[in-house]
Amino acid sequence: SNGGTTYAYIEAAIGITQACHYTVPAGFALYLMRIDVTSGTVNPNKYITMRNVVRTSAGRTLRVAEATFQNNQVSFDRQVPFRIAEKSDFEFEMKSSSGTNEVAIFVEGILVEN
Repeated sequence: SNGGTTYAYIEAAIGITQACHYTVPAGFALYLMRIDVTSGTVNPNKYITMRNVVRTSAGRTLRVAEATFQNNQVSFDRQVPFRIAEKSDFEFEMKSSSGTNEVAIFVEGILVEN
């Protein structure tokens, strides 16, 4: 938390973060195939903004995708896989337009040795 903004939350009953972060191992590439995002939003005036961020081993930060949705679920099925290079960190960031919100994310990819 920073100045009233919560960046991460660890529920006591779970004991670990449920953030969606992954580092592609050295010698491999990750091909991102599908992303499903589900929200517990029932308020029609509330929406979720999702952003996919990749940080390369060279220090570049790429904001490769951003979407805003209001319904309970959104699915992105890629026709051409998105390649994430070795030693890159990628994460999905979610932000609610109002207060707190529960969000689940499912990411499907293929890890291929270079």
